[in-house]
Amino acid sequence: MNQITQAKPHYLVLILVIFLVFSQALPVFAATPPPIKFIWVGAIDRQFTEAEFQKIASTYGIMVFEATHANAADNNFESYHQAARRLVAINPDIKVFPYFNASSIRAGFDTAYINAGFRDEWYLRDLSGNKVIYHHKGLVHYVDLSNPQYRAWALNMLSSWLNKAPYSGIAFDSVNSLDELESSNPRKLNAIGQTKIDAWNDGLKSLIRDAKSRFAGKTIIANGIANRLPDKNASNLVSADMILNESFCVGLHEIVLKPKEELIAGIATGRSFATTGKIVLQKTNFGEAINLGTPAQRSHAGRFCYGLFLLSYIPDKAYYKFGIGYGVNDDKNVSEIEYVAPELDIPLGTPTGPIYQRTGDLWSRKFTNGIVYLNMGTTNLTVNLPFNVTLINGNIPSTTYTAGQTVTIPKQDVKFFVKQLPTLPADLTDQGDTSGDQVNQYDANQLKADFGKTGVAGWIKADINDDGQVNIFDYNELVENFGT
Repeated sequence: MNQITQAKPHYLVLILVIFLVFSQALPVFAATPPPIKFIWVGAIDRQFTEAEFQKIASTYGIMVFEATHANAADNNFESYHQAARRLVAINPDIKVFPYFNASSIRAGFDTAYINAGFRDEWYLRDLSGNKVIYHHKGLVHYVDLSNPQYRAWALNMLSSWLNKAPYSGIAFDSVNSLDELESSNPRKLNAIGQTKIDAWNDGLKSLIRDAKSRFAGKTIIANGIANRLPDKNASNLVSADMILNESFCVGLHEIVLKPKEELIAGIATGRSFATTGKIVLQKTNFGEAINLGTPAQRSHAGRFCYGLFLLSYIPDKAYYKFGIGYGVNDDKNVSEIEYVAPELDIPLGTPTGPIYQRTGDLWSRKFTNGIVYLNMGTTNLTVNLPFNVTLINGNIPSTTYTAGQTVTIPKQDVKFFVKQLPTLPADLTDQGDTSGDQVNQYDANQLKADFGKTGVAGWIKADINDDGQVNIFDYNELVENFGT
């Protein structure tokens, strides 16, 4: 019998010694967010509460402030800066970005911009000299991006923001060509004239390119993936580091999945941008204030759209958010901060292959710790499972299956399967196992490497007792089972 098991009557002393060594040799990490969660959110007329700060900092890897957060324009955007400082103080690894609209001045922002030096001649005007309204929003006007003086002023203001808080960069909204933004209003485009349109479009590219050049070492986010365009708006996004798609899987503020052809196109779009080095932020905006759908509809869309996201997922190159908008205290009665599809916490691991597998309407992808099956069709499909797994839909383990068993994937739905855990929870690796599951020195090494980390309960195998922390209690479990 191994010496460590012979010494069990005295192991409390040993545990105390090891604990003291571990606590000095290994830092205790704060809870860090899973690597695929991002959020674009704000509180309409107040700063975030401390509980909201804690939730954002511990859940999301990327945070962008919604434009009107805490009446930002009324306080010279200090509410952005204050929130950024607090979030980074809680979690130094979170990436925080202030909001800036690349195309227009939002309603209520005029005074703040004028106080900062914005000039009246920097509004976009049509051939008759009238200010051009942004879409159909009467109090929102386009800026004249063809004017280099305006672009220089905008970058100077953003530079001052970056000096006031620990931002990771700038998030630009509405990074789309003028003729694309107003594609449904040819009369307005005619009133502007093609010469000015072309100059404005060139100015948009210059703004993003110059921001990337001026803010060296900072990250530029551009919201502008346009699925209806042949190039998906790539020409305007070329200088950005991260790009956002606001209508992934479900039409913007709708409650039904997109047609199959558009779902497939969404997979290709996300992967094509990611393979060019861009980080792709995929956001599903499900429903709106007047129609949030039923809980069952939201649950179904949440898991299906996340499954769709995983088909084209490239680690470190893609983030996902399923939500209902951008607020925490609006009239939707659901905080965007709290609204996280539970499947995002399923411990699938990383993709084991470069791309998904497809057989007709059945799509699948293997991960180091499981497999995902997605059915895009309108009829149920069956699959034979490749290894022993447990079904986890909604982040709640349910039925277990053995390799070769047949399961049904319902029409337009998805199932997440995780490889079954070892019989001995303390058997953290397969290394050194001579027959079946064994707890040995390799498992002790893994526990040491993870000691002090915290996260969602059971998020890694070293959290043996599923309390969300890798600590002395997990070490106790390993000692009790060592050599078995």
